[in-house]
Amino acid sequence: MDESFSRHHRLRHRREFLLVYGEGSKAHGRLVVIFARRRPDGGPWRLGITATRRLGKAVVRNRLRRRIREIFRRRNPRPPDGWDFVVNLKHPAVEAPFDELLREIERLLARLEPRPPAPPAPESSVT
Repeated sequence: MDESFSRHHRLRHRREFLLVYGEGSKAHGRLVVIFARRRPDGGPWRLGITATRRLGKAVVRNRLRRRIREIFRRRNPRPPDGWDFVVNLKHPAVEAPFDELLREIERLLARLEPRPPAPPAPESSVT
């Protein structure tokens, strides 16, 4: 299994972020807001992270970004292909322990990600 967080799993351009914001669904939490959008091309999942200056100096913002990337990198099961995600960090995330951040992201992703289709109901033979 590849342990890196490669470039093809990152949103890098403003227009990609705007598409996720405009066309995606979102889930709010105390520490983060997560936006998710299905990719029309069905390519690999991608992640974008926003950390505004209100969160603190660059050292703080970069540490938070590393934590989010690590959560997505180690996630099991991996995020489904064909989806773009944007994580907007809120100020309480600065002081939150890693485990709390992990639990919140898992909870929010469970609300956003597609669920496998339900098996078809057995046909009843009522005569």
